[in-house]
Amino acid sequence: NVHELSPVRYLIVAVDGSRYEIRDLDALDAASRAQLERLG
Repeated sequence: NVHELSPVRYLIVAVDGSRYEIRDLDALDAASRAQLERLG
């Protein structure tokens, strides 16, 4: 699951319950941003 916390901040919750926070979407490279878009 991908949850938008703010326009640039996201929380990803994996199937096993692990949580990953992206604090600044603008700081990601283009490939990482594209991968995030595929998830959500």
